[in-house]
Amino acid sequence: MNKYHKQLLIKLGVFIALVMNIALPLKYWLETPHTFVIEASVTPTPETIVVAPEDSLEEDIEPVLDPIEEYIYEVFGDDGDMAYAIAMCESRLNPKAFNDN
Repeated sequence: MNKYHKQLLIKLGVFIALVMNIALPLKYWLETPHTFVIEASVTPTPETIVVAPEDSLEEDIEPVLDPIEEYIYEVFGDDGDMAYAIAMCESRLNPKAFNDN
């Protein structure tokens, strides 16, 4: 048996020892049933919920638009929704955005 074979046997022995020291406890731990107890205390806090009558929800509320949105709807008229969507996709309404394709 030469020096190479001795080193190989030592490395193999160390490897087997490591596997036995890691794998067997892990196998035991995985096979043993464990019970985990999680404690949490939640104290309910009183809440006041105010609900508006249904009639007041039907009022027409005018959306607030920023100047860029107003300009897009002014220029494109009925197609303003589509133009606004395209502008959002292309630049997110960033005036400094540019296409570098």
